Amino acid sequence: MDEQKLLYVICQTYTKDGLKTLVIRSPMQVTNNLQIPIEVSLLKPQVNYGEKDPQNLNTLSLDSKGRTTHPTHSQGLERHDMVVQAESSSIIPLRACNFDKVRIKPKH
Repeated sequence: MDEQKLLYVICQTYTKDGLKTLVIRSPMQVTNNLQIPIEVSLLKPQVNYGEKDPQNLNTLSLDSKGRTTHPTHSQGLERHDMVVQAESSSIIPLRACNFDKVRIKPKH
């Protein structure tokens, strides 16, 4: 059985024209105060789903500011790679919040 971990989320509600909308957001973000972009890799032990990944983690996704994020599988670790531009912040997607290690390096 997998280890259970708590994951907190931010819930926001908006009402417009009588329609209530619930937005669920990640509470985690990376802020880059440098003058160069950085590459951030979030790592956790890989779960073997075989040929097909039921969570569809190999698809391209966009963060809240429209930047691309790339979840990938390699070398026994599940990785979520993202680029944070200079002097900006990027929200970590909910499915990547359950990581064990973080690697940060300048983007070339």
